[in-house]
Amino acid sequence: MTGKDSPERAAFTAYALLLGLGGLCVAGASLRESGDLLPTHAWFVTLFALLIGTAWRFPFAIRPRARMSMDYVFIIAALAVLPPPLPNAVGIGAVLLGILLSRGEAPATRPGLALTCLNAGVLFFTLAVGEVLASTLRGLWSFSRLTWWNTLAVVSMFVALNLLNLVLLSLAVHQRGGSALEFARYHLFYISPFEVFTIPLVLSLISLYVNSGPAAFSACGCRSFW
Repeated sequence: MTGKDSPERAAFTAYALLLGLGGLCVAGASLRESGDLLPTHAWFVTLFALLIGTAWRFPFAIRPRARMSMDYVFIIAALAVLPPPLPNAVGIGAVLLGILLSRGEAPATRPGLALTCLNAGVLFFTLAVGEVLASTLRGLWSFSRLTWWNTLAVVSMFVALNLLNLVLLSLAVHQRGGSALEFARYHLFYISPFEVFTIPLVLSLISLYVNSGPAAFSACGCRSFW
């Protein structure tokens, strides 16, 4: 480790720890107001946590040195299906599962503390901002039936959360000594276009839940593990 690497590693570790702990505090504070919601929705909270945690474990390559996962699909679907603040409970469960299942940056390695905290913090703040945006959208974020209006709301949620992730990850790249601008450019032009597939998949999950009920939705979620 060079003298230059040491402060950069320390800065990245501090940023990741602050992001992770800050996100956990936000999630924990919001869950204080969950009341009886958590026991009555425990199955769906568990299901979404399993789906997000498993998506972290099994990303797929779209370009050299670029991987994607299905976590965005389940994050936005959880925000649409579950009443607030239960998506935060999903985040806590997904992080715990992700710690057990996720891989490090190199093959056959476990993620370090900093990387784990970074992923956790990004997820917690993504869910927190998603809840705020859902509240702001009000009637547009209602899925008793699918319309063009709530479809546009899903698109708005996708764009907002994608930009949030881009900012948080660009800051992480900067703290590690990389070029945040280059990372942002690469992400916007080469990664984000592929992530658009999130929108029809989210709408499909919501449509399944609305039209076929929780049982069919649960069966579809369970089948995704096999």
